[in-house]
Amino acid sequence: MKKYVFILILVTINIFIIQNVFSQEKQYVILEKFKNEQGGGVFEVKKMKVKTTKYEYKEVENPEYIEISTKIKNLQKKLDKLNGKELGIDKINALKNAKKLLERAIEKSKNKSNDISIESLFSGGKKWTELKSAKKELDKTNLNFVQNTKGKFSKAINQAKLNINRIDDLLGLTNDKQEKSKQIRSKISELESKIRVKGTYIGYEKENETIKKTIYKYVPIGKIERNILILDTINAYKEINGKFIAIDNGYSSSPNYHIIKKDFRRFVKNELLPRDTIEKFNIPNKIIERIGTYSPRYNDENKYLIKNIDNNKIYYTNNNILYEIALDTDDYKLYKIMKKNNIKFIDEGKKTYISKNGVKCVYTEIIGQELINNNIDIIQQTAFSVKQYNKYYKQSLKLLDIVTKHYQSYQSKTMTRSRLSKWKSDLKKLMYIKKKMDDIHYGKYKNDTSSDSAYKYYMSFNKQLTGEQIKADTIISDMIRECRVVTGI
Repeated sequence: MKKYVFILILVTINIFIIQNVFSQEKQYVILEKFKNEQGGGVFEVKKMKVKTTKYEYKEVENPEYIEISTKIKNLQKKLDKLNGKELGIDKINALKNAKKLLERAIEKSKNKSNDISIESLFSGGKKWTELKSAKKELDKTNLNFVQNTKGKFSKAINQAKLNINRIDDLLGLTNDKQEKSKQIRSKISELESKIRVKGTYIGYEKENETIKKTIYKYVPIGKIERNILILDTINAYKEINGKFIAIDNGYSSSPNYHIIKKDFRRFVKNELLPRDTIEKFNIPNKIIERIGTYSPRYNDENKYLIKNIDNNKIYYTNNNILYEIALDTDDYKLYKIMKKNNIKFIDEGKKTYISKNGVKCVYTEIIGQELINNNIDIIQQTAFSVKQYNKYYKQSLKLLDIVTKHYQSYQSKTMTRSRLSKWKSDLKKLMYIKKKMDDIHYGKYKNDTSSDSAYKYYMSFNKQLTGEQIKADTIISDMIRECRVVTGI
């Protein structure tokens, strides 16, 4: 909040009335007295040449697609390992052939119970045929299978059973490995549904739901030198002084600067970016901050740009510096005149008075302008006018009461000829007093009450009056008008 009643008054009255239409060329003076009692942020906007990374919007591999594809490949490798595919097609075929031969040998052995025949003592018997063939297939794998093809046949059959179990394990045919393979295939299928997989049909409805192999994004392609506007990191609040103007930076104004809050592509933190640049490079709104335009009428902006008219330096303020510690040039003149002549503001209820040497009147825009024009006597002049008005006002109330009774007599049809004469006489007296009041009300414009200046003065003087006095003025005017019609005056 501003610290002086003086400031509050000027903001609510002077700025609003003295200059009805706000101009961005209106000048403001920073006062050291006010500045020393406040604090805030003021940062110079500097021109700077920077070297940053240049980006181009182009098609690149989609990282999300690559991540899912990699997961699928790793799962597929795990699946291939479970199913023995890493052994190679030759070894897999050899193992499959060996398994069939070993199963056939085991099946035949169930029909041959005589294991101690002369034929069983030699390797040339027919019952060894499948085992011999199986061993050849197993030897092709170089996986160190042990399979007897002579000797005790029952032992060879037991080896065959063990070798079948090992083959099943190598080819992923065991119950445990088949369950694991099922789980892995399910995960692969789930991942494949998220991306375009060659040979996989994706309906139109799910086309836009799939993760594409490539995407468009900004990618670095080199370095670029740029001339930029950027906020200085040093707070210049303590050093700032002189005369300033507010810079128009509204949405419809060019260039409508914003501040970028962090490094982003080619742009650097605290850089000032025009709106068209923000739109061109698709800069997200969440990383930019709007810079407003100072509004003395509404005082609804804290962050805006100002320019020193002596050195043309531009500053950014984040705490409404023109409102907090500066006065426009008219107000500054008024401030100096008041300080020099020991004129003070007094806040009483809903009205603000201006006082000099114990004489006071309600402060208005016209009084402020008169003081700026060095009419120091305006306070005493206005106070005297108010005193005179009050004197005539009291007289008018007495006459209004008398004239009103005459009018009521007329309405009730009790008016006599002698009373009519008295009515006209009293009415003329009321008209005379009302003219005195109006002359004071219109001041120097009393001879041209229809002009805009006269109306402005009239409304300004109203502030010196009470609500009852303003209402009474209207009632008196209405009564005079009615009575003149009836009496012919």
